[in-house]
Amino acid sequence: MIATFLLVLTIPAVALAQFPPIQTDNNQPPTGVVRQGLIEVTDLELDGRDLFTIAAPTVYNRADPGTQVPVEERARQIETTLRQLTARAPEGERSPSQTHVTVLDPESLKVFYETVNGLPVIFADDDYLAEAKVLVTVTNTDAEYQGIPRNTLAERWQDILQKRLYESLRNRQPDAFRAQMKRALALAIAILVLSLLFLFLRRVLGKRKEAMEALQVNQATGNTAEIRLDGTEVPWPLRFGRPQQQLSLQRRLQLVSLFRWLMLWLVGFVWVVGVAATLYTFPQTRGLALSVVSTPALILGAWFMTGLLNRLLDVTIDRLTDVWEEGQDESLTQAELQRILTISTAFKGLKTFLVYAFGVLWVLQRLSLVPGSVLALGALLALTLSFTAQSLVKDMINGFLILLEDHYGIGDQITVGTVTGIVENLTLRVTQIRTDNGNLVTIPNSLINQVENMSRTWARCNFVIDVAYDTDVDRALAIVREEAHRMAEDEEWRSLILNPEELLGVDNLSHTGIRIRLWMRTLPLKQWAVGRELRLRLKRAFDAYQVQIGVPQQLLMGEVSGLIQEDEEQHVDLTQKSPKSPPKLSEQGS
Repeated sequence: MIATFLLVLTIPAVALAQFPPIQTDNNQPPTGVVRQGLIEVTDLELDGRDLFTIAAPTVYNRADPGTQVPVEERARQIETTLRQLTARAPEGERSPSQTHVTVLDPESLKVFYETVNGLPVIFADDDYLAEAKVLVTVTNTDAEYQGIPRNTLAERWQDILQKRLYESLRNRQPDAFRAQMKRALALAIAILVLSLLFLFLRRVLGKRKEAMEALQVNQATGNTAEIRLDGTEVPWPLRFGRPQQQLSLQRRLQLVSLFRWLMLWLVGFVWVVGVAATLYTFPQTRGLALSVVSTPALILGAWFMTGLLNRLLDVTIDRLTDVWEEGQDESLTQAELQRILTISTAFKGLKTFLVYAFGVLWVLQRLSLVPGSVLALGALLALTLSFTAQSLVKDMINGFLILLEDHYGIGDQITVGTVTGIVENLTLRVTQIRTDNGNLVTIPNSLINQVENMSRTWARCNFVIDVAYDTDVDRALAIVREEAHRMAEDEEWRSLILNPEELLGVDNLSHTGIRIRLWMRTLPLKQWAVGRELRLRLKRAFDAYQVQIGVPQQLLMGEVSGLIQEDEEQHVDLTQKSPKSPPKLSEQGS
């Protein structure tokens, strides 16, 4: 959005090239020319200000006008004559007694008209010209358009030209130029002072914002940090003691951000208005001031108004949310508050898209880059969406269904595909998940087909432990049950545990020992804290009752058989090599 505005603002030619070329029609009048039946009219300008309106017969084919003179060409010829007469005269053409520096002398200027070939012709003369200069001829078409006689119209134009030519010539004299320079210097000083003032106020608001952000972090981390079973810490949005306090602080933070944004825009407007006023001070640059400032001012004004409207709507949505929450007598649970936050965030995203889309279309229409017809504009939008925004439409539809069916919200622990983490932001287009490693993963809503929500309504602490195979299993189960119920009766933990023994039993028998499984139902996102505390208590209890943790055992049958066979062979060898038994005593005596 910002890039589009800057592109149109700074590089008009390149910006216009990004749009389809507008089909030109030689039968249509150019910009600045108004066709009224058989007559076309346009305004004359002097020093960037309108003089009066002239008319000419309609030219239907400007590529081949024939003997007709288009009204814009007639206006260009008259304006060129006026610029030549009010320009600075060359040094060599000035007489020694001449005190003015322009072609015409403002003090002796005389504007009059005479009838030439039946038409009033307006002339300009002074005491130094050799002959009067023709300014404009009052035609029958001019008189017909104005609805008055030619001579009456000539007198009116004569008075206008007398006054405006005198002002233009007088403003180009040396004394007037010095006054204009003083005014330009004063404007430059005012621009500098106001810019520094607004920047100073923005800096003060920035320090205020930093202090409020620090307070927000302190409130978020003031409670005991909660750790999951895998050792990672639960993000701060899920550890609110009172979510209403966090929301209220967030609203004040938004107001401070809004005022900082306004200060920056005020600096920009000071410079735009200051530059325009400076250029308008000098008659030579008044036309430039209007032509150069008009388009940027239009774009900047539209950008500012859309941004202001967007931020004001943000504050309005937040305020309505606060009022609705206050009307609930603080009966809202944290899950309900998170759902409110999720829905308001999604609507803010949709609102931002619509506001800026209408702002851009309005600017393009004002710059004649898109047709003004509502039907044509709607067809253009439909064509654009059908070819370039199919995925965007899918994202927004799926995002709307996610909100409508309440699949998950900001602060929920979810798994989407291979990504597991906390939902940090949810809009109609994307879902942003903060993983345990701190990575922010952005997933388009159209790619979310299956979601595993681990924090909806209630949670479960799935506790598993292996004890030694020769352990008295009834005794081990009794210890686990006793510690679970004792923890559920503890004042510090009872509010977090909904059911201390949802399931308890022997889950498996293996070489590692006896596996005991315990399910404890807890509040959402409290299963990690409960599991951590239960492990600590069971460690102490097992140490006290001398319950051994299961140890993996492994028996390699091939190696054992080899050892047995080798032992038997050694036993046979020893038997064969042993000496004969000593003779009996009776045999030795004989």
